[in-house]
Amino acid sequence: MIFGQHVYSACPKKITLIHITPPAYPLEKIQVPVALFRGKADLWADPRDIDDLVQTLHHVIVSDVTVPDPRFGHLDFVFACNATDFLHRPMINLLKNYTSTRS
Repeated sequence: MIFGQHVYSACPKKITLIHITPPAYPLEKIQVPVALFRGKADLWADPRDIDDLVQTLHHVIVSDVTVPDPRFGHLDFVFACNATDFLHRPMINLLKNYTSTRS
């Protein structure tokens, strides 16, 4: 999988793609901490693509969480009743570790 940007023309009346294949983002240049959260039944995030992403970002990944529920899919990140337990609380705790208190 290539993480890339889509470049459109500047013509306001007609939106056309300038590139058929979008230019790739240089993910290896990312220097900020990254946390990954994934679901086992996420049809929009292929496990092979996520594994490739982990390999590319290995130098900045601070957390890689797979939700243990085997039915947890893409929309469950927003709508699941158990999202607070599996996602929200761990995310908040992770953010607390990377937030400094300033006076």
